[in-house]
Amino acid sequence: MTVIEKIENKLRKYPSARYLRVGETITVEATGEDGFSVWLTEKNPGYTVGYDGWHDEFEDEEDALEAFAFGLSDDCRLKVVRRGKSDCAWTVEGKNEDGNWIGDSTTGLLITPFWRKKSIAYLQNRLITSCEQDGGGQLATPPKSTWPSWLQPLTLLRSGAPGCQASNVGQKQFMANYVYIAASLDGFIATPEGGIEWLEDAPNPDGSDFGFSEFISRVNAILMGRATFDKVRAFDLWPYHIPVFVLSSTLKEVPSDLEGKVRIVSGQLVEVIAQLGAQGFKNLYIDGGQVIQSCLRDDLIDELIVTRFPKLLGRGIPLFGELSGTLDFNHVETEVIENHLVKSRYRRARTKEEAQEAVDGNPH
Repeated sequence: MTVIEKIENKLRKYPSARYLRVGETITVEATGEDGFSVWLTEKNPGYTVGYDGWHDEFEDEEDALEAFAFGLSDDCRLKVVRRGKSDCAWTVEGKNEDGNWIGDSTTGLLITPFWRKKSIAYLQNRLITSCEQDGGGQLATPPKSTWPSWLQPLTLLRSGAPGCQASNVGQKQFMANYVYIAASLDGFIATPEGGIEWLEDAPNPDGSDFGFSEFISRVNAILMGRATFDKVRAFDLWPYHIPVFVLSSTLKEVPSDLEGKVRIVSGQLVEVIAQLGAQGFKNLYIDGGQVIQSCLRDDLIDELIVTRFPKLLGRGIPLFGELSGTLDFNHVETEVIENHLVKSRYRRARTKEEAQEAVDGNPH
């Protein structure tokens, strides 16, 4: 029996629990307006457990199950830093022996809408009470005397270990957004009609994918616009094995043959990306001219991989558009392919202070 099947069996003992299973991920919805979602993804190997935007990796099945149960219990609280209506950082908290809430681990967005008003919310689920045990097939939180290793900092705080301060515990985890795209010498990614047939002119005697499969292994979801989706939809075979989110206010339903593979999202990009991060999609492949340009305007791109074709289109859909300010990138590497294509990788230049302030929800 898989971990997800074990969780499903135990959740049936909680009639009020509402949950959804999609592929290798199970998500329990927030237990109320002041609650938060709890999700688990089975990987090979290991597991990822998350509470809204917070997430951590586990190798041990028991630790993953205990983390999942902990998030549903009244022993756990989630501190959420918000900018305007956007969630930017999530800190898991537990109580020490004095009954005080202690922060343990934080996950934060690398990019945050710092110009919006900052607020803090405290969320808590109460599906499982601290007095419940694992009898009768129910989920149970670990006994306070034996907190698992993934909560070791809280274990030390609960036991009153000398010299252990809340400011010294926890780890920061970041989300990242990537662009991987081809462009002409004059900076167009498609003809005015959206045509990309000119990409087929590149010499490729070995049938190489020019590094795309290696890149796609680094991300866990794709965010694209409606026009890009329509173009990919017309291919003979659906090319992606990871979830695809289509940003559109006009697309109302997913084609039946792509159900479970594609989801429709809408809204402000900052908020959409934050919501995807809350679902565990922390490394996004951003695709499509308008979506890429919008992400760049909001400074949401962390890495650019651009392959230049030695061709001038003269007109078409541009890769880059107007920005509200200058964005600095560091050159990582450049590769010449078949003495024809030039593939360059750039990483957004951010100071350590900017990265820390993004996690804390403070302005750059």
